[in-house]
Amino acid sequence: MNKNSNWELIQIRPPNVLDIPLYLNYWYRGPFREIKSSYVNWEKFPKESEMENSLRDKIQSNEHIQKPLLYMVELHGKTIGMHTLNEVNEVSGDIHAHYFDRDCVGKGFGLVSGIKAARSFFENHGFKYIYARPPSANQMSTKMICKIPFLEYLGTETLKYTIMKPGTLGNCYRLSKENLDDVETYIKNLKCP
Repeated sequence: MNKNSNWELIQIRPPNVLDIPLYLNYWYRGPFREIKSSYVNWEKFPKESEMENSLRDKIQSNEHIQKPLLYMVELHGKTIGMHTLNEVNEVSGDIHAHYFDRDCVGKGFGLVSGIKAARSFFENHGFKYIYARPPSANQMSTKMICKIPFLEYLGTETLKYTIMKPGTLGNCYRLSKENLDDVETYIKNLKCP
């Protein structure tokens, strides 16, 4: 099988305050703006200044330094996206992928960065599971995730994220810590698109 040439090219790292403009641009002026009308409840979304202050506080907190809830994704040293974690409890969290540039979507980068971020989240939080719940309307994410073996598909559910419009449906997938190595090996050996 061909080795995934993206594996070594894609790196993840904890965020720093210099990433804040990239983060805010994504949510308020970048690709996120294009999808907000389909399943995001914009009225529930925080003001940009609130998100900036919250992110700055989070990045600089000791808790986040020890147990990050966010990783930036780099390609050739350029920051191209991020993985966030929410719905965190003692045994699990929900992972999300956000890419800043549409040119980076559909090239297999998300699989590589996603599993690298998942490994770090497992290690830093001591999770038993990590969930992915892409909205059904986000066909790119669903198409990518559903092909990964060793993920448990739990069905369709109504998403309860604060920023989602009421009634938004999503597909729920669960990765157990026991299957992490198998998923990582599978992704390492994928042929790039």
